[in-house]
Amino acid sequence: VRYQLDQARLVWAAPGAGLLSYRAQWLRPNAEQEETMYISSLWLNRDGRWRNLFSQDTPVP
Repeated sequence: VRYQLDQARLVWAAPGAGLLSYRAQWLRPNAEQEETMYISSLWLNRDGRWRNLFSQDTPVP
C-alpha cells in the first residue's frame, strides 16, 4: 500500500565499494500495522556497473 525509506547512509569501504544502509517501513495490502526493517547492502563497481554483493535485512520488533 505504501512504503518509506529513510536514515540512508553510505560508507565507502574501499575505492569502488560502498556499504549502503537505510531503514524501510511499509504497509502490506490488508495489513493493519506497518513493518520496519534495517537494511544494509554491499555494492561493488566493476567495469562501470554497480553490483550488489551482499544484503542483510534486520526486522525491527
